[in-house]
Amino acid sequence: MSEEYIGSLYENLEENLIEFIKSENIDIITFRSLLRSSVEISEQDVSPATIGIISADASKGKRVHIRNYQFNLKHALDMIYATKTAVKSDGIMLVLAMIKVFLLLTDEFVLEFDSSDAVVLLCIHRLRGGSATRIYEYAKQLDNQIAAAEFSFEELEGILDKLEKIKMIQLIDGEYQLRDRIYITS
Repeated sequence: MSEEYIGSLYENLEENLIEFIKSENIDIITFRSLLRSSVEISEQDVSPATIGIISADASKGKRVHIRNYQFNLKHALDMIYATKTAVKSDGIMLVLAMIKVFLLLTDEFVLEFDSSDAVVLLCIHRLRGGSATRIYEYAKQLDNQIAAAEFSFEELEGILDKLEKIKMIQLIDGEYQLRDRIYITS
């Protein structure tokens, strides 16, 4: 992974907070310095761990994605207190900005999806992969057991596209395969 890629991850964090930074008159240089010294983004040569969790009735599901971020809140607070601004409004806003960074990082960890997505993942899991037609036919067999299995072929194609975009599945030689481990919970 190149330095530019890691740099762009920091820039994405900054972009998500730029309105807050401007509205609270936080010095952008100070914020950038604090961000880059408090958040470590590791090289991602090793693919991050991801798991999918689906309820037994396929009514809901979650994707838990563990990224290579390390957030050192103690360091961030120490840096803010060391500048003797913590009791002033800029210091308080810097603390809030760093808390927002932490929340942005943790928001990326869990993605909830609806029952149709869960049904499609359940089908792919049980079939150990399959074409869109095979997944659709299997979902129709589940119709009597799982109400959420009622969707058209066009809706299935949209669901498969969405699941591919969030990297839960991948298309290999015309068959959709799971990219994540799937756990069925009761």
